[in-house]
Amino acid sequence: MDIKVEPPNSGSVNASPSGGDYEEGTEVILSPVPSSGYKFDTWSGSDASNISGNRIVMNKDMSITANFDLQHMIRLKTGSGLNSGVEIYFVALSKNVNYFDLESDDLFAYSKHDADWYIDGAIIPFTTDYKEFDLALGEYYFMLRAPGYALVTTIDVISGKQTIEIYSVGYGVRIDVYESTKGLRVHEKDQRKTIIYRRQGELE
Repeated sequence: MDIKVEPPNSGSVNASPSGGDYEEGTEVILSPVPSSGYKFDTWSGSDASNISGNRIVMNKDMSITANFDLQHMIRLKTGSGLNSGVEIYFVALSKNVNYFDLESDDLFAYSKHDADWYIDGAIIPFTTDYKEFDLALGEYYFMLRAPGYALVTTIDVISGKQTIEIYSVGYGVRIDVYESTKGLRVHEKDQRKTIIYRRQGELE
């Protein structure tokens, strides 16, 4: 029996009785073992329909995939699809840097033009697709930099999945935070504290 795991390093599968070669008619119990930060999601593959209650009866060479998912995640999205006509310079998410303690001039000093996310110093390039990250639970400071605007707020990473989306609004920007699963928005999460610094006529 061929057992694969997706995504890589997200977990493993114990089989009882152990061993990859079984006589026809042997019942095998499959026990998914998630890696830290993951949970078992679904079985897939050409023979997944033969699994019932994590049990499978061998009647041929079987191929299955154990799919694991993050226990909690932040999903980040920005780019041309959400911000038509607005250039976003810099976004940062941090447990360590309190952007509320910075002066507005300090916030406007963040003038990168390659539009990267920074999560406690790690560079995450922007994309029009969602990027998913497993982050420690707790409060994070959030800063966004666009022409003439610097936005700071706090975001709570909670157990489960959340989506952060950055939109253009008129001549400014906003962030929406959702508790969500893939493809399903449950409800918008109230933002705790948001300050937008405006610098009209700024030239970049």
